[in-house]
Amino acid sequence: MNTVEEIKKRLTFSLKREANSDNFISENFIRELASSSVKLHKDISVFLSRKKQIIDVTINGGIVTLSSRQDKNVLSKVFCINTKFGKDVRISGIDLATLKNLKLDFLAILTILKDGRPGEMQVAFLSGERLDKFEFIGPYPYEYFLTFDFLGKISETEQDAKTDVYNTEPERERVVLVDVRNGKDKEFEDYLFDELERLTYTASGEVVYKLYQKKGSPDPQFYIGEGKLKELADIVQRVSGDLVIFNGELSPSQIANLESILRTRVIDRTDLILDIFAKRARTKEGKLQVELAQLKHLLPRLIGRGKELSRLGGGIGTRGPGERKLETDRRHIERRIEFLGQEIERIKRHRTLIRSNRERNNVPVIALVGYTNAGKSTLMNALTHSDVLVEDKLFATLDPTTRILWLDDIKVLLTDTVGFIHKLPHHLVEAFSSTLEEIRYADIILNIIDASDPFFYEHIRVVDEMLKYLESYNKTIIRVYNKIDLLQNQDDIIPVTEDTGVFVSAITGENLDKLKSLLKDQVKCISR
Repeated sequence: MNTVEEIKKRLTFSLKREANSDNFISENFIRELASSSVKLHKDISVFLSRKKQIIDVTINGGIVTLSSRQDKNVLSKVFCINTKFGKDVRISGIDLATLKNLKLDFLAILTILKDGRPGEMQVAFLSGERLDKFEFIGPYPYEYFLTFDFLGKISETEQDAKTDVYNTEPERERVVLVDVRNGKDKEFEDYLFDELERLTYTASGEVVYKLYQKKGSPDPQFYIGEGKLKELADIVQRVSGDLVIFNGELSPSQIANLESILRTRVIDRTDLILDIFAKRARTKEGKLQVELAQLKHLLPRLIGRGKELSRLGGGIGTRGPGERKLETDRRHIERRIEFLGQEIERIKRHRTLIRSNRERNNVPVIALVGYTNAGKSTLMNALTHSDVLVEDKLFATLDPTTRILWLDDIKVLLTDTVGFIHKLPHHLVEAFSSTLEEIRYADIILNIIDASDPFFYEHIRVVDEMLKYLESYNKTIIRVYNKIDLLQNQDDIIPVTEDTGVFVSAITGENLDKLKSLLKDQVKCISR
């Protein structure tokens, strides 16, 4: 007889001895469980039904054969008692993951003292309408729980889980954000972390916790240190996190290692930005470009990602190609990438034809560029009296939009383009090459800058680098410092370079006539 079967036999015998007892957990059972754990000098997990029948026994956190519940709001009618050695043992994040994933009635930790006697117990219950919160009792001496009304508490939990069937509002994923920083520029690192939170909000996530670690460089195995990882595991379970997003780029092995410990989905900043683009794409061209970027990002990450691909389409980081139920076959994805490239090339040729018609008609083109959420679409609406979508979210505009702008008697075309951002995924830049060509072939570029942002200098740097990458930095560039209506003192704004610049408010209309006059002069210069 193997060890597990022997433990089951002993524990079952102790349960039968107390079969007529009203107590949910008996003295004999606790002592036999502690004794078995001491003999092996290993932690033991016992899963029992409400009728106090043993369903499974695992040693040192072994794999549980109990299947998880499909209905999120129904308990499994199974509870678990774990033994752990030590004087001051508490329920860990991994324990809470087991409780939540298996929808256990409750999970208890029984400490084993140095002399082998059972010590204190701590018990965790699920709570809330969606069973997504935790309630703790103890730690108390184990004798306290011998007469505890477990069935009454379980009934109370099930009653609370009866949710309103008419509530159809989609749930936001509960997200934990993680950052590794070197501490050289705390204000800027805080800013980028806040930006990650705004990206998460744009992707319809709810940030429930933000955690960062000061570290010279990311850990090659887990990105964060092992001590901080244990802290993160506890936090994820205590706040019922559905997703963990790292403010950096994770390797495939790091993602696999993190998910095995955290027992929840893990994505990085690149995945998040790609997801937002997938959500925002409206035109056929936009959708093709986003899918191409996602597949190029996914291709080197196929190993160990079969499980994730099988459930794509259900949350942040899973939009886009997952809707086509992609196989985890490299050749299939490579064929899809080739096809998308051909389709985008066809669209690119069509754009070239349109541009050649514009050139024959001698219509100047002005491209709006800038950091995301700088107010490009609002400015376009103000200048052309159009109704381009405007939202206070990052990447509200994804597909390029072109409108006619009259500068007195001069007709020009004004094109609104996708916003840039710090650490913009290179796959995205490559995939959007046909769209970004609108910038390359524009006659004048308006770099729209959010003058109210404390890090607008950094935004200018990011956009300038992208313009250089697109071989467009030698064009006529006008810096438009927008949102001056939000400034308390406009005199504090100092242009970064000697380039042509103007300060405006797209909301109030301040200085828009000055901008139009400047544009008219520049158009006349390039037309000579």
